[in-house]
Amino acid sequence: MRLGFINGLRGFAILAVVYHHFFSRFTPKSLGAIDIGGLSVSPYTPLFNGWLGVNLFFVLSGFVLALPYFDGRRDFSKPGHTRWFYKQRAHRLLPLYYFSVIIAMILARRITMADEPFRDLLLMATVTFNFNEATYSPVYNWVLWSLGLEVWSASYSR
Repeated sequence: MRLGFINGLRGFAILAVVYHHFFSRFTPKSLGAIDIGGLSVSPYTPLFNGWLGVNLFFVLSGFVLALPYFDGRRDFSKPGHTRWFYKQRAHRLLPLYYFSVIIAMILARRITMADEPFRDLLLMATVTFNFNEATYSPVYNWVLWSLGLEVWSASYSR
C-alpha cells in the first residue's frame, strides 16, 4: 500500500532539515508575533525549528515499518520472518551507512585528527557509537547520529 502523503511529509522534513543546517543562522532573530483573528502567530517559528524534520523522519520511518504488520500483510509468527525483516533493513540502511562512514573518515581524518581513531572505527563499524556519550555525534560526521539511531530503531520496531 502506497500512501502519497508520506512522500509529501518526507519532502517537508527534508526541506526543514536542509533549511536548519544551511540557512537558519540567517533567519531574523526577531520573533515578532502577528495577530491573526485573535491568534498570535510567529512567522519565524517553523524556520527556527527545522531540526524537527529529523523527528518527523523517525516517526514516518516507524509508521512505514509498522504498517504492513498492522494490516496483516506481514507478521513475525515464524523465526524466518524476523530474519527476513532484519535482512531487508540491513540491506537498505547499511550500504549507505558504511559508504558515509568510509568517506567521512577519509575526508575528516585530515581535519579532525581524532584522539582515538581505532576506537571510533570500531564503534562506527559496529554501529554502536550512539551508546557512548563521547562518540554519540561522531567527530568524523556528526550527522551520522541520526542514521545510527535509525539502524537501532529497527531493532525496537518489532
